[in-house]
Amino acid sequence: VVSAAERLEESAARRRSPAGNIKRAIKGIVASWDDQRPEDAYTPSPAESVVQSVQADLDEIRVSVRTNERNWFRTFSVIGLSALASLASPFLLSALATEVIL
Repeated sequence: VVSAAERLEESAARRRSPAGNIKRAIKGIVASWDDQRPEDAYTPSPAESVVQSVQADLDEIRVSVRTNERNWFRTFSVIGLSALASLASPFLLSALATEVIL
């Protein structure tokens, strides 16, 4: 088992090697030419983008579908009338007419 002190010593030896210095120098030069802006590091993750997109779609639906109480009253009136007619039809109509309607 390699102890932490041995690993630290190995990493220090790698940092002192000429190849390690050259690699670090090349990384520094490439990083200076990198076209990434600082705000690129703070862009939303793909999951956050999906959540924002879904929320925007739901907001659009909410805004585009304007409901009012009159529409709900009409809808529930039709549902209630249909339910009442289906419950009352066996008592008010003949058996054949009830089968045709239901």
